[in-house]
Amino acid sequence: MSAPNPVPAGFRTVTRDPALFFMEAAWRWSFGTAALLLLWHAFRMLPSAETIMHAGVAAWNSRNPMLIAATLVRIEEQSGHRISAVALFVFPVITLLWVALSALGRVASLRRFSPEHYQDCWLTIFGLHLLRALFLWIGIFTVIGTAGVEGQLATHNHQLDYIHFYLMALPSLLAIGFMWIAVNWHLFLAPICAGNGISAYQAIRRAVRMSRTLRAELASVSALSGLLRVAGILIVFVVCIATSAWMGPAPRRYSLLVAAVTLLYFAFADFLFAARQASFAMIVTPPAEAEAFPLSASEKSATV
Repeated sequence: MSAPNPVPAGFRTVTRDPALFFMEAAWRWSFGTAALLLLWHAFRMLPSAETIMHAGVAAWNSRNPMLIAATLVRIEEQSGHRISAVALFVFPVITLLWVALSALGRVASLRRFSPEHYQDCWLTIFGLHLLRALFLWIGIFTVIGTAGVEGQLATHNHQLDYIHFYLMALPSLLAIGFMWIAVNWHLFLAPICAGNGISAYQAIRRAVRMSRTLRAELASVSALSGLLRVAGILIVFVVCIATSAWMGPAPRRYSLLVAAVTLLYFAFADFLFAARQASFAMIVTPPAEAEAFPLSASEKSATV
């Protein structure tokens, strides 16, 4: 009997077991709520929070791009050092919060999908998510540093040559983005490969090996999930644009509509994430998993 197609099988799995969707949504919405509350509290702690808020609201209501840009520059000049000091504390806390909640949600959903396979994997998955967060910050700092260096190289006589800058920046940013996406994708797959008590290093090696061997199956799942998310974003964008006439006469009604449509998209995206994980788990841990992907000699020695 041939194995089921993992693309529709993942959707059927989440539909038949809605707990997989609710687990995915629970940790994502919990993280989002906690992160927003932490950011709001940190902003309210700034000495000039009220001034920044009033200036930002006035600039946004003006719908004048030049005034918005000038307001941002003025805020940076007056309160940039305070904002930076708060950010140095808040963003690491948010990062650790994401690592803990995402690892907890991943372990819970994977154990529900395959209780026998994912028994002793909490520490491994936590380490993999910590590594994912680390690579995110490495990517951010690499982009900032690259843009800064290229800006210096493209500056002549205290004037920035925008054509020279963009000719250097666009290829380098695309290269950095492609490398980060590749690393992040493998680190997303690695927790699904982390069953049977193997280490994080072994899980990454297995993820790389499976991404080469099962490239078509994994790519089809990722492509469908990505296309559906893009379609959802476009629908939200069209709805917001089509009802933008309410922004003037009924701003509260328009804000509620935008919030409702955005939350519906988040729920839809959570369903897609849960279905993608279920599809990946079906590919990685089929019934004949031990015969299809046995541990290599180095992995066996490392496990011992």
